[in-house]
Amino acid sequence: MPKASKIQISSFLTFLIVVLIISTSCNLARKLPEGSYLLDKNVIVLRGDCKVELADIQAILKQKPNRKIASVLRFHLFMYNLGSNLKESKIKNWLTETVGEAPVILDSTLLDKSVRQISILLKNKGYFNNVVRDSVVVRPKKKKAVNHFIIYPGDPYKISQITISMKDNDLLPYLQKVDKSKNSKPLLRKGDLFDVDRMDSERSRISREMQNLGFYYFEKEHVSYQVDTSIGGRGVKVKQIIKNPTLDINDSIHILKHKKYKIDEILIRGNNQIPLESQYTDKLIPIGDYKFRPDLLYKNIFIKPEEYYNLEKTKLTYRRISDLKVFRRVEIGFDQSPQYPDSNLLSCYVTLTPMQKHSF
Repeated sequence: MPKASKIQISSFLTFLIVVLIISTSCNLARKLPEGSYLLDKNVIVLRGDCKVELADIQAILKQKPNRKIASVLRFHLFMYNLGSNLKESKIKNWLTETVGEAPVILDSTLLDKSVRQISILLKNKGYFNNVVRDSVVVRPKKKKAVNHFIIYPGDPYKISQITISMKDNDLLPYLQKVDKSKNSKPLLRKGDLFDVDRMDSERSRISREMQNLGFYYFEKEHVSYQVDTSIGGRGVKVKQIIKNPTLDINDSIHILKHKKYKIDEILIRGNNQIPLESQYTDKLIPIGDYKFRPDLLYKNIFIKPEEYYNLEKTKLTYRRISDLKVFRRVEIGFDQSPQYPDSNLLSCYVTLTPMQKHSF
């Protein structure tokens, strides 16, 4: 048979399959119990200007319709219904559990939860006076339903003032350096729309930059916020609070101070533990079945003894060693120096696992 004919037959069969699925899809909801409706669509209706992306709203809805292929075919639901009509067998399980997708039936409880989630999302984006309503349109004969979420966002609130509060005033010069960092600019500014997600990102930024300044144990949990919307005029006062670390000793909480940490030593963990002191040595470093020149590692390790801990240098070291393509696994860890456990010294451990040798 000519090649063109085979293509025509293949296209015709594909067309027949698509027509079969479409025609059957019209009946996908008919087997549902009386009073139950297949969720056909979620419609978001915005009544006013809103900076929140529709995709972000869609993402938090508690119920989503069954998936479609090419925006037309509910193939997975079709396969589920096909399998549910079969007797118990491996094919039935494969169609209903692996390929298929159970029908998404309208649930009023989940609808209410979606309304609340949308309202919370808008408040987190500064729309404190938002109103969210729902409306369900059903087609009884087809047993399908469409959810409508009508959103009145209201006017957004803006940051009118930012203050900082801390018990350890010795941190202030370092926090000022963080605000003036060339690597990352502050994410919260006066006049910006209030945004909880940006506040959380700012917590991460502060933590990251403080670690670049040597504060190894400074975490984003040490940064929190107090928000005051009572000043009127849709303004928000934001107080940034820097917490001190705490230590629980015998059910008693002790408040500590943030400390900067220096690198005491760098230890290469291969077949054994070897200090990386200098690139100028003839002693090879055994790792697995290989031996490596010290300078190969030394020039790719940017963490140096007697320097303060730096998160970016640690990440750079990891990337550069990984880029050598000779180690299957690279791990970099830090611990307080066992020789001086109460000091501000850290031991750096670089654990390397080489690639396996292959025989041909």
